[in-house]
Amino acid sequence: MPLDVLPALLRAQSNFNAESLDSGVFSAALQDLLQLSESPWGGIGELNGVNGVVQLTAVQASKTKTDTSPLWSLQAEHRTALAKGRAVCLNQSPMNAAICDLLGLNEDVQYAVLLPMQYQDEVVGIALLANKNKAYKVILAKKIAPLLTTLAQLILFQRQVLNRLSAQEKHDRQQASLRALSQITALRQRDDHTLIADALYLGCSYFGVPFGIVSHIQQDDYVIEVQYSANGALQDGAQFRLGKTYCSLTYQADDVVAISMMGLSPWGNHPCYAEFGLETYIGIPIWVAGQRYGTLNFSSPEVQERQFDEIDHEFLRLMSRWVGGTIERQLARQERDDIAERFRKIGEQVPGLIFQTRMNQDGSSAYLYASAGIEGIYGLKPLDVADDASKVLMYLHPDDVNEVVASYTKALATLSHWDTVYRIQHPSKGLIWVEAHAKPERTPEGDTLWYGMVMDVTEQQAAKFKLQQAMQAAEAANQAKSLFLANMSHEIRTPMNGVLGMISLLLDSNLTPQQREYAETVRFSGDVLMGVINDILDFSKIEAGRLELETLDFDLPRLLNDFSAMMSLRLQEKGLRYQCDIAAEVPTMLRGDPGRLRQVLINLVGNAIKFTDHGHVSVSVSLESQTTAAITLRFCVSDTGIGIPSDKIHRLFNSFSQVDESTSRRFGGTGLGLAICKQIVTLMGGEIAAHSIAEQGTDFVFTVQMAMASSAAHIRLRQASTPQQQKVLLVDAIDSHREALVSLLSAWAWQVVAVSSSAKALALLREGASTSTPFTLAVCDLHLPEMDGLQLARAIKGETALAALPLVLVTAIGVRGDGSRAHQAGFAAYLTKPVVADEFYGVLELVLQGEGDSQLVTRHTLKEVNSVQHCKVLLAEDNPVNRMVAVKMLEKLGCSVVTVENGRFALMAVLEQPFDLVFMDMQMPEMDGLEATRLIRSQANGALSGIPIIALTANALADDKQRCFDVGMDDFLVKPIQSDALLKALKQWARRP
Repeated sequence: MPLDVLPALLRAQSNFNAESLDSGVFSAALQDLLQLSESPWGGIGELNGVNGVVQLTAVQASKTKTDTSPLWSLQAEHRTALAKGRAVCLNQSPMNAAICDLLGLNEDVQYAVLLPMQYQDEVVGIALLANKNKAYKVILAKKIAPLLTTLAQLILFQRQVLNRLSAQEKHDRQQASLRALSQITALRQRDDHTLIADALYLGCSYFGVPFGIVSHIQQDDYVIEVQYSANGALQDGAQFRLGKTYCSLTYQADDVVAISMMGLSPWGNHPCYAEFGLETYIGIPIWVAGQRYGTLNFSSPEVQERQFDEIDHEFLRLMSRWVGGTIERQLARQERDDIAERFRKIGEQVPGLIFQTRMNQDGSSAYLYASAGIEGIYGLKPLDVADDASKVLMYLHPDDVNEVVASYTKALATLSHWDTVYRIQHPSKGLIWVEAHAKPERTPEGDTLWYGMVMDVTEQQAAKFKLQQAMQAAEAANQAKSLFLANMSHEIRTPMNGVLGMISLLLDSNLTPQQREYAETVRFSGDVLMGVINDILDFSKIEAGRLELETLDFDLPRLLNDFSAMMSLRLQEKGLRYQCDIAAEVPTMLRGDPGRLRQVLINLVGNAIKFTDHGHVSVSVSLESQTTAAITLRFCVSDTGIGIPSDKIHRLFNSFSQVDESTSRRFGGTGLGLAICKQIVTLMGGEIAAHSIAEQGTDFVFTVQMAMASSAAHIRLRQASTPQQQKVLLVDAIDSHREALVSLLSAWAWQVVAVSSSAKALALLREGASTSTPFTLAVCDLHLPEMDGLQLARAIKGETALAALPLVLVTAIGVRGDGSRAHQAGFAAYLTKPVVADEFYGVLELVLQGEGDSQLVTRHTLKEVNSVQHCKVLLAEDNPVNRMVAVKMLEKLGCSVVTVENGRFALMAVLEQPFDLVFMDMQMPEMDGLEATRLIRSQANGALSGIPIIALTANALADDKQRCFDVGMDDFLVKPIQSDALLKALKQWARRP
């Protein structure tokens, strides 16, 4: 090591003992290098290896150089050589311009050298030496290498010191940031405005600026919501255009914007700088509930001594979150206060208690909100239950506590609505009834919030109790009315059964014409009386709410045909034309109450006949609407009678009402029929109305709802034993009558041919006789054009080819003696229109069997043929007259009858001997029919328990019918008993397997 380098080396190494390097260390080292190299100018700098820029730490320049730049950029080729640890000698003219400029020298300087300062193969600095007279040699670098290495170590040492100082400064500033944030979060002020103002003061202290602002920005309006200013220069509520504030930059960046020297920044021409001259600004957006609310910013008119760094940015971000959370809580609190105020106002106006309670998992509870109405419910004030909701339990009536707690617990477990009524022992009002409704809701913490209301329902409960008493009284009255109705039905029908029954038996005996006329008059009067009684009883059922409907499958065309047959006699007596039409789209098989439908039709058609002296009466049925669940039928009953004045038509359906008193005197009637029709139609889901023109006629239109009959219930029309062999000729001049008969015959015969005149009939018969398929039967109307039915029959019987053809006469208007004249003309059977389907088919079959050869076949013949032979019947009836009537009717039907007077004897009789069927009255002494049937059905003997039992009673209520079925009866017949009804029951139930 050369001796002249040693002092400089020692001086340089002595600096390692200091904790930090003095700024003159590198200047002294530069002087040593200049002396050792005999150079007048030079410099020492720290090399940035990334970009090749040298940060000069000491410079010896020309005396004329006063503004030496601290930065010096190396040329690329120089940087490459130095990086390899080699010195770069610059012996050239002109000299590198950058070096000349760095040292303040003229271009005539010809010699310079760049020496690497290297430690452990890393070049960390550069030494520059220059002179005018002597070229530098590479050997110089070797001579002073120890000194250059030491200088490199000093540079590294300086870096460590600076890094340590920087880290310490960063640590100190982080601690300051954390202290400020800790102080901010530790603020406790009930007033949010003061809380944020105090936080702004702490933020200003941290940044060292005089102004701090929390703004609220809406569209282009900037409002100072909270501010802190050291000199009071700012005011809360001050408003500016957003574009004139630095916060516009913050909103554009949507993050921290920090500027420490606004005048030298790209935003030096901003309007805010021009107006307020603020040099320092740092700001960030505030987010509240997911939306930008405004900005948090700090500013100063002075230039910031240091640049804002990431610590400042992070401090501002954290503080903005705190401010945003505070504002959000403030807004939520304000919203809660607003809601509470609204609830308070509602609670003052709405009677009762509106509440919100919280039930904690530990079982404690409190009212979070209670309206002023709590005082009227429990006698407490809202503050009384603010910390303990269970205080209300002490006012519950002791008998209701368990039920209330149980229902409350159930609702709590299932989170379902809680609805209950209970009693309160109010401290001032006494015992009151309250009704509570609430809904529980589980919180994330596992507690339960209840929202609900409680109302005072004492008056409602009192009214409800009175209503229950009134309903019980009404029910008792209805029950008494029903009992009276049942008794009246029994008491009226029992003697009427005797009267009508005996008249029926009398008419079946040999009577003189005068006697028969008297008996027919009695029967007619009895039927009229029975109609009045039925109307009164039906009206009583309506008044008592006991009128009920049955649900049965039935054939609508057959019902209308049978009904028409019932009305035919009255139509014939008045000489009225009658027509019944069913639209093609109307279903045949329906499900409903055929009995009530028939009752409405009988009433309306009966009225039409009563008030019509000439012309016609018609019934039409059409389809109003149809769905999968229901069918609505429209019925129209029309007549050409006296009509109804338009100002009186509104009275038609009132009870006990007639159009006028003269009508009542002339035509009779109770005035109940149409009222009953309206009730029945309403029960059947329809409506009824009348349209009339005085002296021209009336249309009664009603609708009823039915259902389609089940497929298994479709009625199978009767057919002959060999229907494919029957070819029938029908002769009828009236289109509607002919169509009705064709419909019936088509279901029975193989082929039906219909004509409207006798001439056409004879032509077809003659033509058919010459073929292989002649007609096998002819059905003729009596009244035909050109040649009536009797003349046609004589003509047919007078031709040998046609004489064997069976003939059946049908007529709409029967006259005494028609039957004998028909038989003499050659007819085998005689029927009046409209014909009943079953009777029609039965008569036709009897004719084909030869029954008409010796005597004329009529409806009476059919009844005699259909009588039940050798049927042993038990009749239990306590009334001697009714017993006699029933016995005579049953015996005429071919039955062997055993009679008993009460249920006890009936039970003994069925135990002693077998019967094919039992007719059982309901009301009898000692043991009634219901108890007797129950005991019969309870016997272990299978044959005995299966015997058919038919109720035969004057009780006509639906409940009575159901009671009969409940004890095991098979059918139900209402007195007065008709022979046809007995025959039907015998044929249906007797001797069944």
